[in-house]
Amino acid sequence: MIPDSGKEGRHCEIQLDPCASEPCSYGATCMSLQESKFSCSCPPGSAGEFCELETSEGGDESGITLDFKGDSYLEFPTLPNAAHSLRVEIWFMTRSLNGLLLYNGQKPNGVGDFIALTLLNGFLHLTYNLGSGTATIACLEPVRIGAWHSVKISRIKNRGMLQMDNGEVVRGQSKGTLLELNLGEPLYIGGVPEFLPLKYSLVVQVGLDGAIQRMIVNDEVWDDMLSFSTDQRNIEPYNGPPCTPGICKNNGRCIPILEDYRCQCVDGFSGKWCNQSTFKNR
Repeated sequence: MIPDSGKEGRHCEIQLDPCASEPCSYGATCMSLQESKFSCSCPPGSAGEFCELETSEGGDESGITLDFKGDSYLEFPTLPNAAHSLRVEIWFMTRSLNGLLLYNGQKPNGVGDFIALTLLNGFLHLTYNLGSGTATIACLEPVRIGAWHSVKISRIKNRGMLQMDNGEVVRGQSKGTLLELNLGEPLYIGGVPEFLPLKYSLVVQVGLDGAIQRMIVNDEVWDDMLSFSTDQRNIEPYNGPPCTPGICKNNGRCIPILEDYRCQCVDGFSGKWCNQSTFKNR
């Protein structure tokens, strides 16, 4: 008898660890899920189901980090292909212990399915409802005010996962038997318009007071978010570390990497700070 996938033993009674074969590339962290499934938590510079895709290690390739003032927001079309599964990663800094990082609902009146990522008293919370009960998953460690953090959320059917800074993975699942996340409204980042009613079960109703360096949705890096947003309010370029003014010389562009950075040099210059000329002396 050939055992079913993910099981072994004469009667397929032994459940195998789906991470035992080390399926994740580039030193990524493998997280075992139910039903012999797994999820790869990719380090900076990689993406994909198995972290097999190489990406730029920097933040937004435009070099523009966006500043949110607490009443700001960016609007985008509904999260794509989110019915059965979803993966989102955000690099952010906050100046406040409370704030909304992400929200997408089903209906304009605040009822129906939704998914949200919030800061509540300094702790990240992933909250979602598929129509039969709300799941709330909270990080065990608080954020540091003024520091850059990465947060990864994923959802497969009714199961969710939340991870900050490649630390401990926190898991949970929504109640009931419904397994699809049905969304119909725009996706909001950093806050929502004043007229938009949020899901009543969301405790946090204020926007992010901080900044966002990078966003990855289903392994797609969203560079230059400002240019392809469908609406926006009170968004400005962020000026602050790690890309302090003048850190990259000779018209080099500073690309933030959480609390680090790299300089993208123009032709004729190289080095960490673009301070080395590559022109040969004549």
